[in-house]
Amino acid sequence: SITDTVRHGRGVGNTLGFATINQHFKPNHIIPAKGVYAACCIVDGISLPAVSNVGVHPTFGDGDEIVCETHILDFNGDLYGKTVTTQLHYFIRPERKFDSPEQLTAEVRKNIQTAKDYYSENIAKKV
Repeated sequence: SITDTVRHGRGVGNTLGFATINQHFKPNHIIPAKGVYAACCIVDGISLPAVSNVGVHPTFGDGDEIVCETHILDFNGDLYGKTVTTQLHYFIRPERKFDSPEQLTAEVRKNIQTAKDYYSENIAKKV
């Protein structure tokens, strides 16, 4: 998991239709494998299903800082400045570079569906 204050990113997720929160790993902490995960975000004590990318955003060539960028499923709120814990539950796929924003958008939609399927099969049964 990662606990950090939500920061402003580049806004690319919003332009693709998937609002995201951005969190940074603290120095000397273990960083998970780069890739996409089914995740949960703990916001004000409530666990919200999400999909996270841990990595460097290779499609847009943003550099080499590894960050956790998370889309909270079915959420429309402002979390900037809030402390959020993101728990990674299930590895969906490795991070990779896409040839276009459209290809990335299509893949994000698949990742969201995979995360929803994971939650309906695993998490919902435990509640």
